[in-house]
Amino acid sequence: QLPPQMQQQQQQPLDASMNMNMTMNMNMLSMAMPPASSPQARAAATSNGIFNRKRGQVLSQSESATVPKANLYLNVSLSSAAAPDVAALQKSIQSAYGPKARVQIDEVEEEEEEQGEEQKAGSSTNNWLGLPLSAPAAAAASAAAAASAAKRVAKCRVMFDSIQEARQAQALNRTSRAAQTSIAQNMGLGLDAVDFSGEDRLDEVDCITLKLDSDSRSILCGACLLYDDRNQFQGVINFQNRFGMCGSVVHSGDTIVDGKSVHTIDVAQSKVPETVTQMYFTICSCAPHTLEGFRNPSIMLYTKSDPDANLLEYSINQAAKSKSSVLARMYRTPARSDSETAIAARTLRKAFRVPLLALDLIFATAAETQWEIQGLGGKDWHSETGFCSNYPAAEAVISDAIRRGCLEKQTV
Repeated sequence: QLPPQMQQQQQQPLDASMNMNMTMNMNMLSMAMPPASSPQARAAATSNGIFNRKRGQVLSQSESATVPKANLYLNVSLSSAAAPDVAALQKSIQSAYGPKARVQIDEVEEEEEEQGEEQKAGSSTNNWLGLPLSAPAAAAASAAAAASAAKRVAKCRVMFDSIQEARQAQALNRTSRAAQTSIAQNMGLGLDAVDFSGEDRLDEVDCITLKLDSDSRSILCGACLLYDDRNQFQGVINFQNRFGMCGSVVHSGDTIVDGKSVHTIDVAQSKVPETVTQMYFTICSCAPHTLEGFRNPSIMLYTKSDPDANLLEYSINQAAKSKSSVLARMYRTPARSDSETAIAARTLRKAFRVPLLALDLIFATAAETQWEIQGLGGKDWHSETGFCSNYPAAEAVISDAIRRGCLEKQTV
């Protein structure tokens, strides 16, 4: 009879259906992550295409999330016989890096450590008397030894809104065990039970790609409409007008990937002119049917340096009877909140006696913005008119929705 520990592991089959569902209902907000699995289970899952794409933060309608400026890639090694609670692990990692950091666990792998000859011999004999154990007892001892030697490695991304904070976190990882200790304490493990395997990697995020995806070969036409801070239209990037705003926004044109229609839009955030403060992303059915011909049209945001890992993702299922829809919006916000600015001002005044006029000049010069993305696509953003080659119709939908206050948002 196997120990209860292993019986429990056998009763937890790989939830492949959760991982294979690459788009989720728009009313569901979830940090979807693959469960822990053995190398054999992972190999089988990979052959079925389950792990081909890493999940990202899933937005619901009207929710907003900041586009991260840096990703810190970590391999968190856990020495624990029991499989980790992935949600608790994610929360513990986030706690170690601060409230603004966001964590996405891409996969959890089980690694077997090789046992020494003494350990192997000890599993088949009584450690006190040195006598051979009975067959059931030897099997149980061997299984317990294997479980105690097992390590699980969680491959994760820690996403930061500030490049400076990401660099500081990486430097701290390389000079101390503060993060590992914090994770272990929050997980209720021994202080030496958590470690980082391999070298962490830091990627700064500037060039991002928004992929408008469908499940059909019929063309799901995507476009990007640009606006200023007064909601005035500045231009459109589409399959006909592919390059705009000094090359900071680029459309892929009509492409077919794996037999499906795909439009991608690349955005170099640092190169977007300051006059452009909002980008609206639209979809339109270029087939005779409406959007109901496409199952779960979605938008995925990822970096060009790691195209297989989503940062954010959003799908709609309410636009079925419509020809077109405004799917999402990217917009600029101040990188510092009013309270953070006030604290910085008080510090400069108190420590360096900086005059008020000089403070205004300092903060105006050092004004920094960040991009956020908001899921739209509700009934206020639908149109019975096709947007493709008819973008004044998209402008009309956007203007009407803004006038009726449809940009009320929740921050994730």
